[in-house]
Amino acid sequence: MKTSLKNRLISMSLALVMILMGLCSCATDESGGDESSASSGGGVEVMTTTSSNGDQTPDAEEVNLEENKSLFYFNDPGHILSCINENNPSRSQIVTKTRLDAAVTEATDAGFDVFVNEIYGMVPWYPSEVLPVSEHLDWFYNEFGGKDDGYGFLTYAKNGNDFVQIQLDKTHEEGKLYFLSYRMNDLHNLSIGDNPNQAAIQWISEFWQKNPQYRIGQAQNQLGAAANMLDFQYAEVREYKLNMIYELIENYDIDGILLDFMRAPAYFNLNTTTESQRVLIMKDFAAKVKLALDAKSAETGKEYYFGVVLPLEDNEYVDLGFNIDAFCQAGVDLFIFWDYYFTRQEYDLLEEVKSEHPEVLAYAMVSQATSYKVGGDQVYRYTTAEQWYTCAYTAYAHGADGISMFNLPFYRNWQYSPGTDVGYEVPFDIVNNLKNTEFLESAGQHYFHGIHYNHLNAEFSLSRIVLTNSNKSFNFTFDMTAPKGGWTSEYGILRLEASSDVSAVDFTVKVNGVTVAATEYKDAYEVKYPDLIGDEKQFKCYEVPIYLLENGDNVFNVTKNTSTSSNITFTFIDLTIQ
Repeated sequence: MKTSLKNRLISMSLALVMILMGLCSCATDESGGDESSASSGGGVEVMTTTSSNGDQTPDAEEVNLEENKSLFYFNDPGHILSCINENNPSRSQIVTKTRLDAAVTEATDAGFDVFVNEIYGMVPWYPSEVLPVSEHLDWFYNEFGGKDDGYGFLTYAKNGNDFVQIQLDKTHEEGKLYFLSYRMNDLHNLSIGDNPNQAAIQWISEFWQKNPQYRIGQAQNQLGAAANMLDFQYAEVREYKLNMIYELIENYDIDGILLDFMRAPAYFNLNTTTESQRVLIMKDFAAKVKLALDAKSAETGKEYYFGVVLPLEDNEYVDLGFNIDAFCQAGVDLFIFWDYYFTRQEYDLLEEVKSEHPEVLAYAMVSQATSYKVGGDQVYRYTTAEQWYTCAYTAYAHGADGISMFNLPFYRNWQYSPGTDVGYEVPFDIVNNLKNTEFLESAGQHYFHGIHYNHLNAEFSLSRIVLTNSNKSFNFTFDMTAPKGGWTSEYGILRLEASSDVSAVDFTVKVNGVTVAATEYKDAYEVKYPDLIGDEKQFKCYEVPIYLLENGDNVFNVTKNTSTSSNITFTFIDLTIQ
């Protein structure tokens, strides 16, 4: 990190640092007292800063996040190497400026307002003084062996190139905002990172490999890899992360920075920390980042957005150290709510945040996948246009300021696709429609529940539903938003898709307490992405009269009436309606 930023932080710290008085508005430990330190990492200093929303920048005059529905494009930089596209038809592992620029242009041309580059958080893929690329490469080859064949982005940086700066410049040239999203605890390769034959040079750092005492040490939140992830109770871990973030803020003319807590959501050993400690640590971490942004703002005269990416349900917040009020007090002015990797239509927490903190911006994250194949190849059920539109329309009804779109390039044939024939065009044609409320009101609606992993103990998870001869029933809800003029079709079609043949199995389905009639199989709109869609024998379909449906939560009950020789599990549930 450059000395100038260190000096500014020190001087501002003297003026702004204060110890929280009990954190009474955020969290209290079991005894009712306050805890100001955690484990061997030392005391936790908590800074408070004044929150300020960022203004549009001279480089992006056409973008106004406060007044217009806005779209964020989350760019996993590695897709230019792993996904087949017209600029890299053979998956060459060579990074070029042409490929980097093209990744920006296809997003800005489609209509996105904010280009968000994802930073993996363990090993810098860009020129860095915190962890110089050459130093990292030397360590890795000395530790694990091998030759300097590297990884495309590391080779690119070693040769004096900076992919972050290149894509920043291109984004500003296109008149859009440029954010960095720092993955707070990315888990790529960590479960096998100690194995010399499997450690990946782009994921495994010397700090992680040489300090196993700083790892969480226990699985949690359905994340088996959590045991190998870094534990934020240790000051050394937080310093390692903060120094990278400080350097990014100092070196780049960004418009905002995001702390992506969803990649991945595990941060503490729960046996050696308390809820109040965890909230204090995370609030303090966020406050220090805000302090760095304010220091840069004082120098440049430009204000910066400061956001966090959080789970869309707060069931696990006490374990993760997350507290909305605490983050707001630390200066966070932008929230993005997500379900880790997949798309879920759940926006109650977003609405609550907008109601209690109307000064902040809040966005719903929607990704390219709605479900996946359990075990085996990495096969996904891709999000359709009608599903994108339904997510946006429902999120806006809950107060969302826009939509964040994750992993769009991975509709393409990508590195881990099972077979060369898998891959689709990225649906950039839907992007501008997502900002057009009038269009969304007339678009066909598609509500759904899929199979996900890492649900963070979600209120409803399809993967937990198993019908037996003794456990015959389950409930689920769809949070629905009718168009202003109401639904125009006579009924919607509910489809239950099982993992096996259920043609001979009888079910009773109730919607808001009323039994609905079974009907013949029907496709859900045009079948553009056939992946993971079963044959007709795996489906049970029902007509749902529109007079049974209402705005908000609609409760569905499914009861198995037929005795079966095996259990029944479901892979997808959806409701289509016009």
